[in-house]
Amino acid sequence: MPLTPKPLRFLGLAALVLSCLLGGCASTWVDEPQDDPAGELETVMEAWRTARAEGRSGEPERVALERLLAKYPRDVDLLYSAAVLAHAAGDRERARGHLDIARKLDPRFAEAVALRARLALEAGNLRAAERLLSTQLELNPDHPDLYETRAAVSYLSGRHDDAREDLALAEKFGAPSWRVDYHRGLIAEAQGQGPRAADYYRRLQKPQAPPAARSRHRA
Repeated sequence: MPLTPKPLRFLGLAALVLSCLLGGCASTWVDEPQDDPAGELETVMEAWRTARAEGRSGEPERVALERLLAKYPRDVDLLYSAAVLAHAAGDRERARGHLDIARKLDPRFAEAVALRARLALEAGNLRAAERLLSTQLELNPDHPDLYETRAAVSYLSGRHDDAREDLALAEKFGAPSWRVDYHRGLIAEAQGQGPRAADYYRRLQKPQAPPAARSRHRA
C-alpha cells in the first residue's frame, strides 16, 4: 500500500510526546493538604497517569491540579503541568494562558516554549511558532525539544532540508532516536520516497518506541 504524506502527523506525535514527558510509575492520589508543591504535583500527576492508563479522562486530577495552582500561582512547574493537562483535555485556551504566565515568570523555560509553539502549530500559526522557537533557542541552544518542534514547523512549511537539519540537532542533544526516525520517515514520505520512509518506520519496532509509533510502518 503506498505511503501517503499527512503533514499533521507531526502534530499527532506531539500528543504522544507529551505523554512521554509525563511518563513514570503511578500510584493512588489522596486529596490531603501538604506543604511541598513539588510533592503535591507529583502525587497528582501520578494519579493522572494512572487514570489515563486505565482509560479514564483524568478530569478529577486535572481539576485538583488547578486547585493546587491556585495555592501556588507563581510555581512554573505547576503552570507547565497544568498546561499539559489542559491541552490533553482539549482546553487549548487554558493551556495557552498557563504557558504564557510560565514564560513571563521564567523566560528560559524551554519546555513551556516548546509546548506553546505546538499550540501555535495546531492553530495553523506557523510564523508565531517559529518565532517563539528561534527566540528560545538563543537562550537554550542545546535543548532537543525546541529543535524537534522547529523541525515540525519547517516540515509543515515544506522546508524539508531545514527540518532534517533540526532533527539532526535534536538527536545530537538527546532526543530519542525512535522519535527522530519517525519524523524523518514523515519527511521521506512527503517527498515521495516510500522505500526510505518505510526503512525509517521499520526502526520504530525497537522496544523504546511507543506502540502508536511502532505501528506506523504498516500504514
